[in-house]
Amino acid sequence: MKIAFNIVVFVFIIIIGIVVMSTILSSVFDISLFKRPGGSTEGILRSDDAGETWEIKGVVKDDRKKDFARMTVTDIVFEPKNPETIYLITQGDGMYRSEDSGDIWGQLGNENNGLHPNATIFDIAIEETNRDKVYITVSQGTRGQVLKSIDRASHFEEIYVAAVEGELVHAVAIDRHNPHTIYTGTSSGLLLESSDQGDSWRTVEEFSSGVLDIILNPQDTLQLYVIRAGGFVSKSVDKGVSWVDLDLPSAPTPTGPPEINFFPTRGGSGSFTSFSLNPASPSHVFVVSGAGIFESSDAGETFEEIITIIPSGSLPIRSFAVDPANSNIMYLGVEGKMYKTLDGGKSWQIKNIPSVSNVSQILIDPSNSERIYIVLSK
Repeated sequence: MKIAFNIVVFVFIIIIGIVVMSTILSSVFDISLFKRPGGSTEGILRSDDAGETWEIKGVVKDDRKKDFARMTVTDIVFEPKNPETIYLITQGDGMYRSEDSGDIWGQLGNENNGLHPNATIFDIAIEETNRDKVYITVSQGTRGQVLKSIDRASHFEEIYVAAVEGELVHAVAIDRHNPHTIYTGTSSGLLLESSDQGDSWRTVEEFSSGVLDIILNPQDTLQLYVIRAGGFVSKSVDKGVSWVDLDLPSAPTPTGPPEINFFPTRGGSGSFTSFSLNPASPSHVFVVSGAGIFESSDAGETFEEIITIIPSGSLPIRSFAVDPANSNIMYLGVEGKMYKTLDGGKSWQIKNIPSVSNVSQILIDPSNSERIYIVLSK
């Protein structure tokens, strides 16, 4: 009888211990935060084996109720030459940084450092030779701003503000060969340049539609691409003295929500989802349009379609990335799946992810191509 009683007590203690530990763990890592109704994972996932398996990342220290599953992520970028550090910017939820490859994140904005914690941040640029210098374009009032930090995003100061109320500043870029030169672009179509890191500005060009993104050829920064609202890409080979509009390819209109377009959080619209350069060979250009992907080997003069296994008229491609170490390896993100090619698009593999959500961002570690981050969104 005594033995039976002791067994009952022992089992009871174990059950209580399990309940207590479960409560403690859930208070630290609230996994339900990464689920939406129906059990689909959202937020940030990391793979350390080139997309074979995935882990949920994205715990925000000091505020476990903040999570990326409930945020609209505008962009996610590595700190130059230090891929363990990642910056993440959002629409309406501020800016975050992880210094341990995405395991733990900290919010960078507060009421006293110049960046509001609920700011919408459209773009970020980090100086390659001095990572303390960080530039962001933000909306946290009635006019868009460019903010600059010289202490690795601990404090920010305004270096540009839009001329009229309601005008947004969408893009910022740094000339890697001359980091004193900064470019920014506004929703009214202004492309601006500063040659003194934001102390003064001049108008390079006034386009007929808003500037959504600015891409500089990393090997020859005289060559600029400006991504514009309406699905336009303007190119200059003389640092903005003259411009031509690229004749972009198009694919059959995909099914799905009509608001899917290039940088919807930046007010964009048009027929393509992504425009990017091959990091190893910048004259090698990629355009994702609808459910199709196209490449150019002559800096956008001509394009050829890369045949995928995504049916025409299917849901649109939401994200695209090229392996920095091998441009034959590419990834496409759609709803609930990733597609991977090892041979430049001749054949494709389907990589399942633990979610039916959209793969809205893909980021490949430049020092370790096995490590991939994806952002999942509704």
